[in-house]
Amino acid sequence: MNLTIERLTDEHLPAFYAVAKAEEPFAAEMAPTLNHFRAMLAGAGGLEGFVLLADGEVVGGVTFTDHVPLVDVMIHAVVSKRIRGRWLSRKVLGTVFAFCFEELALPRVSAYALPGVMPEAEWLLLKMGFHVEGVKACATLRPDGYHDVMLFGMLRSQCPWLTVA
Repeated sequence: MNLTIERLTDEHLPAFYAVAKAEEPFAAEMAPTLNHFRAMLAGAGGLEGFVLLADGEVVGGVTFTDHVPLVDVMIHAVVSKRIRGRWLSRKVLGTVFAFCFEELALPRVSAYALPGVMPEAEWLLLKMGFHVEGVKACATLRPDGYHDVMLFGMLRSQCPWLTVA
């Protein structure tokens, strides 16, 4: 399998939406159509990000929301089960974190997971080098009720994916 990464474009959205709907808890309920998905990303300051392609087919992506210039951005990732664990390459993560820390010139990147709902996300974030920063109780409402939110952060100085000059 040839795995590549490229900037997310509007042409990628239908295939990326299909992956998100299949793999992300509550995606189908929170974004029941492609237009809802597009609006959800745009409304959170999104539509900036990358798609992962396996032999030219969209199999996941990384998006960014809640960008506070020169301070922070929230990172989100969703991938097809068929590439889980295989997309965490130095090339992919180097591209993603170079965008955050070099192109956006941020000192930190944030992420979150829902404890008990997204255990794979918790594992993934720790594997990527994020640190647990705390838990906000009942901080998000999903179709099945309120959930705690586990907050993660990574400082530029802690990022293992940037190339050493």
